[in-house]
Amino acid sequence: MTKTKLEYIEKTGSGNNPFNGIDVGRFSAPVLADIDGDGDLDLVVGENDGTLKYYQNTGTTSNPAYEVKTGDSNPFNGIDVGNAASPTLADIDGDGDLDLVVGEDDGTLKYYQNTGTTSNPAYEVKTGGGNPFNGIDVGNAASPILVDIDGDGDLDLVMGGVYGILEYYQNTGTTSNPAYEAKTGGNNPFNGIDVGNVASPTLADIDGDGDLDLVVGESNGTLKYYQNTGTTSNPAYGAKTGDSNPFNGIDVGHSSSPTLADIDGDGDLDLVVGEENGNLKYYYNQQPSSVDGQAPTLTTQASAELGETSDLILDFNEDIQAGSTGSIVIKGSDDGVIATINITETTKFSIAGDKLTIDVSALGLTDNKLTQGSSYYITMDAGTVTDIAGNDAAAITKDTNQWAFEIIVLTTDIVWAGADDNYINNNEKDATTLSGKVTGIGTLTITKIEFFEGSNTVGTAITSGLPAVAADGTWTLAHSAMPSELADGKTYTAVVTLSDGTNSAISTSTAVTYDIINPTPITTNPWTLSDIPAGQSAFKTGDVISLTLTMSETLKLNNTTGSKVVIAGKDFVLDKTASTTAGDKKLVFKYSVQAGDSIAATDFDIDNPTSDITLNNITDVAGNAPVFTADRVC
Repeated sequence: MTKTKLEYIEKTGSGNNPFNGIDVGRFSAPVLADIDGDGDLDLVVGENDGTLKYYQNTGTTSNPAYEVKTGDSNPFNGIDVGNAASPTLADIDGDGDLDLVVGEDDGTLKYYQNTGTTSNPAYEVKTGGGNPFNGIDVGNAASPILVDIDGDGDLDLVMGGVYGILEYYQNTGTTSNPAYEAKTGGNNPFNGIDVGNVASPTLADIDGDGDLDLVVGESNGTLKYYQNTGTTSNPAYGAKTGDSNPFNGIDVGHSSSPTLADIDGDGDLDLVVGEENGNLKYYYNQQPSSVDGQAPTLTTQASAELGETSDLILDFNEDIQAGSTGSIVIKGSDDGVIATINITETTKFSIAGDKLTIDVSALGLTDNKLTQGSSYYITMDAGTVTDIAGNDAAAITKDTNQWAFEIIVLTTDIVWAGADDNYINNNEKDATTLSGKVTGIGTLTITKIEFFEGSNTVGTAITSGLPAVAADGTWTLAHSAMPSELADGKTYTAVVTLSDGTNSAISTSTAVTYDIINPTPITTNPWTLSDIPAGQSAFKTGDVISLTLTMSETLKLNNTTGSKVVIAGKDFVLDKTASTTAGDKKLVFKYSVQAGDSIAATDFDIDNPTSDITLNNITDVAGNAPVFTADRVC
């Protein structure tokens, strides 16, 4: 959206002011409308003596020329409200032509129905029940304007008066049969507006956002501007001052009475102001009619992930500037205040284009940074920033336009590939890698990896050939890059040192044990044969022979089905339960003697372990499988 500053420039003299020379005596109150139906704007001026002057536009829509009409050529001839006539024109009865309502000095309204046509009007006074404004009285100096305030399609009434406030009468009837009901307090969108003395209102879309804004003349000759920050059906009026008021600096002396219309046919609203001396001042709208009237809005951002020293960037939908007052507050998740930034403290933030950037290091925090792992949110007063046209940005709260963020912890997970059981065995060692995924903000790198044995406080460090951190945060250290002294039977912990370009952090892996030696039978009497039952000289049919093997390491027995030792052609089957009962390093094999069996002592000799011993799913705790050599059992 192009931002423009709406500005009104006074035009004087006969060549520039089409109203030059018009003088109604005292207290001119102008209104512009197409009285004769020729498509251009004619002029009607109320005056102090209670009558109305009519000036027909004999020029064009873009180059008007106003000629006074009197007598029968003046359709308002004979109308006299006593004193201080303040006219407005609108279609009151819904018949398509312009009727006349005139405010008067005693605070009441006269209604004149157009009983003629759009091009040849004739005005007839209506009183009592025929006057929908009957009974309305603002005290003195009634100044009416008729527009659709509540967006229901009919004409409501706004009245200025001697006391400087505005009264609002909602049309609770229809477009053709209006009924006006006074609204007060919170039901009056103009409640609280007070210009001092003798308010003279007019309403038009000043900021080009499609709703009606308010301009009020006053006794001291200046103009007050109230921007509609609500909607077409639920208006809310906020006073704009200084450069935010396009009428700032206009002063006609006393008793300003404004009206807005396109005088020069360029599509925007020009300003005509009546005043105490009976003349008309003309102010040309020098800017295009398309003016930024939209308030800047914050790009909603929930749960942003930032670093502990990251700039906090509030991104709006258009270019912004600092307002005159207001603060930005950073709060913790417990709603405690972490830092407050007044909009005048320009060392703590900067504005460039549509972004407001908060410098965390300038906030006076401990170590000049926020806390890793903590969550925060930002609040901001309404109007702390505005767009270039002066429209206030809405307030930012915890619940509205939320801007929340979390300070990400600089860390990495560390995974030993192949060490899911916290062991690395002989089959895994050459394929073992160290890997992980870094979280953090900034330029993420690994600056050191150390390997610590057991409880040692001094480790073996790798500082060169370190893995790069990929765009997604992942990294991998190959086995070939690990220290060569990682030895069997030792337990190691890896410690990774990280950097985000500003800060460093360390992460520690779980402990992993290198076990790359296969379990073997013990060297002395590894095999044990169960004794012959008492009173027998040999095993007989039905006896169970147990053969126990003692290994060098504790074993894990999983699904051992099919595990056996073959002796003299007989299968001694592994008894998993008996093995577990016998102890961590023992394997118990059993055979039930059958009729006709003949097993000699010399048969308990394993000449070929590959064929004679079958162990399924039996390993040491690291996953190394047992290995055997030929061995005589007994």
